[in-house]
Amino acid sequence: MSRGWDAAAVREKTQKAPPKFIDEPCPRCGSPSRVVNGAWLRFVRKRVGLTLRQFAKRAGVSAPYICDIERNRRNCLPAMREQYEQFEGFL
Repeated sequence: MSRGWDAAAVREKTQKAPPKFIDEPCPRCGSPSRVVNGAWLRFVRKRVGLTLRQFAKRAGVSAPYICDIERNRRNCLPAMREQYEQFEGFL
């Protein structure tokens, strides 16, 4: 019997935001540096209801590039972080 709600959607809406920044060692020198947390970026994008492709189109970049940023495989440039921060007020 269906109750008319999606458990995964409810879980996603009640999930707490991950930290915005994380400390990672610099790939060149090993000293600690503060970088934007890809999990936070993904949380913001999903919370406002955008798919990876929709966000990439709005930002004017490719979806694989956004994916790499959200998985911490690439650094998030300040201009890209500003794109995400525009949606932060909608959370």
